[in-house]
Amino acid sequence: MEKIKPVAHYFIKFPQQLPETFLAKPQIYKFDYGPSIYQNKLIKVPLVHDLGLDGSGVIVGMLDTGFNYLFHEAFQHLNVLAEYDFIKQDSTTK
Repeated sequence: MEKIKPVAHYFIKFPQQLPETFLAKPQIYKFDYGPSIYQNKLIKVPLVHDLGLDGSGVIVGMLDTGFNYLFHEAFQHLNVLAEYDFIKQDSTTK
């Protein structure tokens, strides 16, 4: 390959100020999303949770620099299939 050539451009203009409805007091949802409610509302997470969809039965692979998930409310009911520390090359990740 001799050069890289873009195939398209996309620009989005963000509003200077957030709409009043975005800043309004959050609705009551099944879960408490805390300060992340606005980000979650953007992708409709609270509405999906309120419909009863929670990802049960889904297997998710995750790579991370490390965090102790055992004490976080959102992870209390997880069935962790496996953990691996690629630095120390063992299964102790806490």
